[in-house]
Amino acid sequence: MALGLATGDGLAARMGLRAIFFAAAFAYLAVSSVDFWEHLRLEKVLTGRWLAFSAVPIAETVNHALTTSVLVLTFLLARPFPEVLAPRDWYVVAAPVLYLALGWVDELVYHRRRAVHREDLMHTVSHLAGGAMLTAFYAMRLTRFGG
Repeated sequence: MALGLATGDGLAARMGLRAIFFAAAFAYLAVSSVDFWEHLRLEKVLTGRWLAFSAVPIAETVNHALTTSVLVLTFLLARPFPEVLAPRDWYVVAAPVLYLALGWVDELVYHRRRAVHREDLMHTVSHLAGGAMLTAFYAMRLTRFGG
C-alpha cells in the first residue's frame, strides 16, 4: 500500500488506486505462493514426491496456470479504450469473467472435493485479492483520472 501512496503525481485518486492495486497484488502473490507450497506439501505427504499429481490433479495445475495467464495478459494488453475496440480490447473486456470462471472451476471442481479449511481460506483470500487488484487496475488503466 505504501508503494502506491508514495508513487505518482500526487493526485489523490491515482495514489489511492495504486495503493489498492499494490496492496491487493502483494496479498495475491503472497497467498498464492503459500497455496502453491500447500499443493506441493499435500503431494509429498500423500505420495512421497513433490510433483506426483495425485493429491492435486494436473488439470487443477493447468487451471492455475490459465488463471495466472489471464491476469498477466490483462496487465499487458489493457489500455484506455479507443473508439473502435480491437481484439486486445475485447479480451480486456472479457478478462474479469474469465478470471471469475476459472476461479469457480478451481473452487467447485477441485477444492470442494478435498480442501481442508486452511486451504479453502487461502483460495478465498487470493480470489478476493485478485478481484480487488483487477478492479483497481481497470480503474487506473481505463479511466482518465486513473492515469
